[in-house]
Amino acid sequence: MVVLGAEGRFTLVSGRVRITGTIDRVEASPDGTTVIVDLKTGRTPPTAAKTAAHPQLAAYQLAARAGVLPSGGRAGGAKLVYVARPVGGRLYTERAQQPFDDEAEAAFRERLDAVAHVMAGARFDSPVEFAHGSRLGDWQYRVHLVPAVSA
Repeated sequence: MVVLGAEGRFTLVSGRVRITGTIDRVEASPDGTTVIVDLKTGRTPPTAAKTAAHPQLAAYQLAARAGVLPSGGRAGGAKLVYVARPVGGRLYTERAQQPFDDEAEAAFRERLDAVAHVMAGARFDSPVEFAHGSRLGDWQYRVHLVPAVSA
């Protein structure tokens, strides 16, 4: 692997959403692909299914497709590397997200639009139904409006 970038900052706008972040590493692999690497210090890697839908990796892939990251060739996807969890003789555990195609990009942009719609709302409905008489059902939840994220 050849490191193309480390701790690289990026900003990306998708509809009403602005994503700003820092990517741990962007690497060129021996097969000519560019792979985004997010280093994790936790001990519990997600399942393959959760990695496939991992929003942080998806945001990085969206940034790569938008051309705001260094690139050494065709997209090779993104991966989580857990350094605290050795496996199979290696000192780390990897979980990979396949490279985005047009369909995956469109699906993630739709997901971002849905989040933006909810976050711009004046009301947030609870996804939880409390049983009649529950002590939790009497609570009132308030969201404080913050100028940076409020419409």
